[in-house]
Amino acid sequence: MEPSKPGLAYLRVKLLPNSTTMQPDASTAMDKAANQIQSATDTMKHLLADSDRTNSLRGTALDEQINKLQKERSQLVSQLAEAEGDRERFRSRVAELDKADEKRRTDEKAQDDKTEAAVQEAVRETKAVCRVDLKKAIAIEQEKYANLRVRANEKIADLKIFSKRDLDARNAKISAQDIEIGNNKRKVEEADSLASHVARSAKVVKVAEHIVASHKTGGWKELAGRLDNLQEAVSDRRLPAQANFRAQVNIGWPGSEKSKEPSSWLDQFGSFDGHGG
Repeated sequence: MEPSKPGLAYLRVKLLPNSTTMQPDASTAMDKAANQIQSATDTMKHLLADSDRTNSLRGTALDEQINKLQKERSQLVSQLAEAEGDRERFRSRVAELDKADEKRRTDEKAQDDKTEAAVQEAVRETKAVCRVDLKKAIAIEQEKYANLRVRANEKIADLKIFSKRDLDARNAKISAQDIEIGNNKRKVEEADSLASHVARSAKVVKVAEHIVASHKTGGWKELAGRLDNLQEAVSDRRLPAQANFRAQVNIGWPGSEKSKEPSSWLDQFGSFDGHGG
């Protein structure tokens, strides 16, 4: 609604309350001011008219936008209704799938139970068969073991016999070797004794030869006595100690008296135990 506008008379009275007492110049200025006011009033009218047109255009744009929003709202409401329907259908489908999954689980459990029962039954049957087979195998192995033990005992007995024979033969051989060793030892001892006797005899012969060679005075009877003493010592196989032997052979020693020791010529022959020089 267009606002009310003050009249020119009102402006004159309001702005110039003492206009009746004004001068002529003042009246001209008043007219000029009134004209300016009228011009401003016209400009205001134009502005108000433009404002009305602008408001009208703005209202039309708002109406169009409102209509557009209402259409979009209607579409959204329709889509929401469709979504609600889809959700209901989805819920129904989910319920069907849950029911189908539950049925599948039930069927699988039943099948698993059936399979487990079949497996247990097969295991029991297999165990029974295995027990029978195991008993048979054990019996066969026990029989084989018994036969092997018999053969082993026979073999051990044979080995014992053979071992005893071999041991007896070895013992006999060892005994024969011991006898042979004893005989060889005796032979060695006899050979050693003979060698010792030969050595003693050689020494005695040397002594006798020296006695004969050194006998220059005295009769043959005295020489024979000295040789007899030497022969007696050799025959008895009792060669006396060196000093005693000297005393025995020192009978009528040539060039000496009986109380004197014999010359050192006897020492060159060494001892008469068969090991000297």
